[in-house]
Amino acid sequence: MTGEPRSPERARQRRFALAAAVLLLAAVALSATRPANDPTPAPSTTPTTTTTSTTSTSPPPLIVSPPRVPAPPAARAPQRRLRQVARRFLADYLPYLYGRASGRRIDGASPQLARRLARTRLRVPPAARRRRPHVRGVHVGARVRDARAWQVSARIADGDVVAYPIELLVGVRDGRLVVTAIGSGS
Repeated sequence: MTGEPRSPERARQRRFALAAAVLLLAAVALSATRPANDPTPAPSTTPTTTTTSTTSTSPPPLIVSPPRVPAPPAARAPQRRLRQVARRFLADYLPYLYGRASGRRIDGASPQLARRLARTRLRVPPAARRRRPHVRGVHVGARVRDARAWQVSARIADGDVVAYPIELLVGVRDGRLVVTAIGSGS
């Protein structure tokens, strides 16, 4: 035999690389079959019977969409503006979260959220109080369906081993962008 003997680890790496390549090729092939904005449903995988008519073919139905009404400026918020609102909110919210400020004055919060934060008294351990959190990055996610709001995720570093996410919901209230809800990330 020529060459060095195959180790189980090397064989496992080759199988993994082969599987990854097959999955990548399958994804490319599937994405090439239909345009991303094609409104027609994907073909069914269940067998169906079709009948063909030789006498006439009907044209596809005409789809008429209603005229688009432009949204107010705040509702068309660009990502840069959404990130600014999130950072402005977090500049006041993080000191509150770490017990170094009250919840009475948090800029960028909706009136309902501001009232809720002002009523909530947090119990912060002394070790957490000493940390100095800062925003590592802000990512604008999807627009929330049926609401004039966007999901915004921020990565927070506070000197601990791992940065953690805070999920925000930024919406339009009284014509301006504000944070309407806060959640923890995964």
